[in-house]
Amino acid sequence: MKIKVCGINDLEFYREAVSLGVDYTGFIFYDRSPRYIAPAKAKEIISNGPTGHHLKVGVFVNEDLETVKKNVSETGLDIVQLHGDESPGYVEKLTIPCWKALRIKDRGTLEQMPRYDCKVFLLDTYVNGQYGGTGVPFSPILI
Repeated sequence: MKIKVCGINDLEFYREAVSLGVDYTGFIFYDRSPRYIAPAKAKEIISNGPTGHHLKVGVFVNEDLETVKKNVSETGLDIVQLHGDESPGYVEKLTIPCWKALRIKDRGTLEQMPRYDCKVFLLDTYVNGQYGGTGVPFSPILI
């Protein structure tokens, strides 16, 4: 089992998560999220925080590819987690590992997985106009 703590937005929280041995620390770069963090603030936290075995994950939703690459470069992220409507072609243009969230509407959503060059997928419930973290379960009947 691997553990990811997401929504990190201050140095104290980051230090605590790393000291507890989490495998992944997550920073949300989606400005509509209540857990949004500006790239400059994430860079400050990562630069002043502890090093360790954890990998740093940046969460993005329908962000311009060049902006994602810039944020990765400037903050020191290890993984990009995509929660929007990004295409397989978009993923191919990334230069670091990618996790892709799929919003489960029906069985057809899962059939998209082989098209993406990702080793990790996150399954969210499709909620119109909302991306990730809705807390709404999807029916196993759909898959």
